[in-house]
Amino acid sequence: MFRQLYQAIIFLIIMSSMLWSSCIKKEPHNTTSTTPQDTLSQRVLMVCEGSLGNGNAELSVYYPLKDSCYTNVFWNANQFYLGDVFQSFTQLNKQYYLCVNNSDKIVVCAKDNFKHSTTINVPKPRNILQISPDKAYVGSLFHNKIHVLNPSAHQVSTSIDM
Repeated sequence: MFRQLYQAIIFLIIMSSMLWSSCIKKEPHNTTSTTPQDTLSQRVLMVCEGSLGNGNAELSVYYPLKDSCYTNVFWNANQFYLGDVFQSFTQLNKQYYLCVNNSDKIVVCAKDNFKHSTTINVPKPRNILQISPDKAYVGSLFHNKIHVLNPSAHQVSTSIDM
């Protein structure tokens, strides 16, 4: 009985030391929170939806050729957060349309420097599909409607009941 208890304790000590020694926090290379100044053609935009109810959604940019990651680029360009639950984004007419569904809005910002242009009020926007330069469809969470967006005028022109 004593021998089995002794072996179990030794086993737990070995396993816990292996567990603790394997926990190494690795940070990405060249991570910075400033807004990127260059306009490299290859970049990856990353959506961080944030914590539900906290309004801390954010946009980050990764440049694979430079192995650099820029976090909080929207906040750094505008000094305010996007809102609550950043769902998706779409590029329309050289601007990014950022769907922030729990804040009931689409935030429009410049493609090159992420400066805020305007905000379009849409209930629970999820995704945007561009149909033409002057027409895009916006899906809505919890609503049986498709909103028709005019990107040139930055407004919802009508909605389609489903």
